[in-house]
Amino acid sequence: MVNFNPCFNIFANTNSDPAGTGCEFSSRIPGAPRAANAEKTMDQPKLRPIEAFPVKVGGRDVIGLRDPTDATGHAMLVPHETLFMLAHFDGQHSILDIQEAYTRQYGQLIFSDAIKALIAKLDEHLLLDNEYFRAHKQQLIEAFRQSSVRPAAHVGMKFGDQGPLTPALLEQVVREDQALLAATSHMDAAGFFRSIAEHQDRRRICGFPPTYMLLSTMPATTGTVLKYDQAVEPATQSMASYASVVFH
Repeated sequence: MVNFNPCFNIFANTNSDPAGTGCEFSSRIPGAPRAANAEKTMDQPKLRPIEAFPVKVGGRDVIGLRDPTDATGHAMLVPHETLFMLAHFDGQHSILDIQEAYTRQYGQLIFSDAIKALIAKLDEHLLLDNEYFRAHKQQLIEAFRQSSVRPAAHVGMKFGDQGPLTPALLEQVVREDQALLAATSHMDAAGFFRSIAEHQDRRRICGFPPTYMLLSTMPATTGTVLKYDQAVEPATQSMASYASVVFH
C-alpha cells in the first residue's frame, strides 16, 4: 500500500503589489472563505482547465499547478506521481475508480485518504470546477464592477523604471493603452492578454486577472471607452494611466 503526501508544498501569493503600484485590487477577495467545501469531500472531482509545469525544489523535480488566468492568486506543487490521479479528475471517476486505476498502473494501492487530501487542497486553491470556485469568480466580477477606479499602466521611477518621463514615453504608453482598450471594447479576452504579453507587461497593468475573467465571462457584446487619461507625478517622474469603460 502507498501513503504519500500528494501536495507537500504550497506557493502563496506573498505580495499582490511587489512594484508598489498602489493598486490594491487582488485576485483574492478580502474576507472570502478559503475552503467552503473543507468538510465536504467530492467523490467525483473535476479539475478546472489549469497549467502544469515542471519545478525543481530542493533538488527534487515536482509539478506546479496554477490557474492560467491567475484568478486564484497562487500556485500549488505536487509530486510527479500525482499527475496520473489528476488525469482522472474529470467529474466522471469516483475516488474508488481512481484507486483502482492507480493500482492497475503502479501495482500498488493508494489510500483513499491521500486522494481526499489532494481533493481538499485543490478545492482550497480554487483549482476544481465546483460551486466554491464559481462563487469566487462571481465575487471577482462583482468587485471589479463596483470598483470606482480602473488603473491601467504604471510607469516611471516610482515603479522601478530608470530615467525620467519623456513626451515620447508618454505617447508610447498612450498607443499601447489604446490597443489594450480596443481589445477590451471588443470583448476580446485573448487580444487583451496579447496586448499585455507582447510587451512583457512592462507597463505593469493593474487588474489583469479580474479584467481577463470579466471579458471571458460577461454576457456583453461590446464596450465603450468613456474616458482615458494619465496622472503624472512630476516629483517622482512617474505616471499612472486610467480609463472608464461601459459594457453593453
